[in-house]
Amino acid sequence: MNVSIEGKVSIGRGSPWGPTAARRRSEGPVRGTRPHRSSTVLSRPRPARIDRGRGHADGPGAGPRSCPGYASGVPPPRIYRTTGIVLARFDLGEADRVLTILSPTEGKLRAIAKGVRRPGSRIGGSVEPFAELDLVLSRGRTFDVVSQASVAHAWLDLRDRLDRAATAWYVAELADRAVEDREEAGSVYGALRRAFQLIDDGMEPGRVARWYETVLADALGMRPEVERCVECDRPLDEDGSFRWSPALGGVLCERHPAPPAPC
Repeated sequence: MNVSIEGKVSIGRGSPWGPTAARRRSEGPVRGTRPHRSSTVLSRPRPARIDRGRGHADGPGAGPRSCPGYASGVPPPRIYRTTGIVLARFDLGEADRVLTILSPTEGKLRAIAKGVRRPGSRIGGSVEPFAELDLVLSRGRTFDVVSQASVAHAWLDLRDRLDRAATAWYVAELADRAVEDREEAGSVYGALRRAFQLIDDGMEPGRVARWYETVLADALGMRPEVERCVECDRPLDEDGSFRWSPALGGVLCERHPAPPAPC
């Protein structure tokens, strides 16, 4: 590019804006020379990487993770619904009440019902023992919080007689002692619900208590053997004589002597 004294601009031969340079650009690159390569490098998408340990793809094109390890790491929803039976309760503060609830899906949990002891509480009459409840709870640090509660089924005849109410409290306490917090309790929940129904129907409370003790021991894997001899595994006859052996966890037929009593 040449600049004259008057300040005018003139295009010379070697200028990149001259006619020769324009003709070369229109004709393309000269034979024997390498074409101009842009300095901008386009990044290619990273292919999906398969994690051999987890068995899923990891990358921009990978789908959602569905492995059990990833699902277990996802936090549970804060608000959830469940069905439950109140096993025990105690008062907290001026108007709150802490409930021990047995749920078939959540296990045994402790939840606080705020303000249920006030006269105008909406759920005060629902969160009572001897009833199956539909609950909406929100998870908390120490206790879950009961947001909504409604009675799905109530066993009203349990409160009519003292022996019925005492047996109902007894089986509920057995369930409370047998299940740890947040453990699976579907079988224990079903047995407790059946026991409440039998008592409500008028069955003798003592028989219901013995039945529930046997079913609960079976659910916990500690049911005693009452159909066969624990020594020879021979089926017991209805007319035969047998002895109960707590140390062996079952009964003995007449062919085997009872073990010595512990000193």
